[in-house]
Amino acid sequence: MTEIKFHKGFGPTYPVNKEEFTKHTRKKYPYAQKGEWYAYCPNCENPVKLLGLLRPLKKQRPHARHNKGDVEDINDFDESKYEWCPYHRKNADYVKEVKRGEETEEEIKIYNIMREHFDQVIYLLKKELPLYISDNRARILLKDYIAYRGWMFYGADCDNIPLMLLNAMSGIPVYGALIKNNSNLYKFLQNRKEITLIESNIKDYSKVTRSKNEYVNLDFVVINVRFRVDNNTTLHNYIHYNVGEPIESEDKNTTYNTLFEDEIEVAPYSFRKLSNSKKNLYRNRKMLEIASELMKPI
Repeated sequence: MTEIKFHKGFGPTYPVNKEEFTKHTRKKYPYAQKGEWYAYCPNCENPVKLLGLLRPLKKQRPHARHNKGDVEDINDFDESKYEWCPYHRKNADYVKEVKRGEETEEEIKIYNIMREHFDQVIYLLKKELPLYISDNRARILLKDYIAYRGWMFYGADCDNIPLMLLNAMSGIPVYGALIKNNSNLYKFLQNRKEITLIESNIKDYSKVTRSKNEYVNLDFVVINVRFRVDNNTTLHNYIHYNVGEPIESEDKNTTYNTLFEDEIEVAPYSFRKLSNSKKNLYRNRKMLEIASELMKPI
């Protein structure tokens, strides 16, 4: 991993380099001990050993690696958290499967962060998604998240809260939606004879309308969100979305035929950095009111 943190909790992360380590720890115990330098994994909070700072690496740049053992006064090694950490799993979908039982302290923390920073979650998703999230759509997304108990998805953590919100979403009708201009989705829809894109009252977005004498029932959904750790141990997150049309069947149960798919890369730790900013950026009272109404304190 190329990002670490020096404290437990939903605090800032830092790149793995000698300057940041020295500035924040002064090379003192417990971060420096027994001839090694340590910190916390930003995802699972297990102890990590910093490599390439005390002794140069031949082929890799400086990075951190899980320390599969307790580190005194840093943290005990937690095997269960390690098994679900993206830096251990390397390449996988975030799983839409809810853990059974009551919420743990960590899951309650995820729930409360969503409740207190829902406005910033929606701001980030508006930046990334090609489809505009209105106030009403934000409410529906949160209702889906609550119905699935998304804070209890396997692999859920404080950093991927926006992705887990998408992991719980149901399909969205494309007609009437606002599409980000010049996005890949916009270009696909622009070439469909059944669709006319018209200027909307939201800057940089066009509204999907029906062309004269033409119609196709299109539906947008996020198929999955996934992660990958590259050869430089850098974490990458992706949103994979799909546009489909319903297929008629004798049993009248609707399934969909894929017409278009795309994947968007999302910068890791963007939510952590935004929510920890001292400038208190991109707060939205309406979004916070929705979260407060739908998510009761636990």
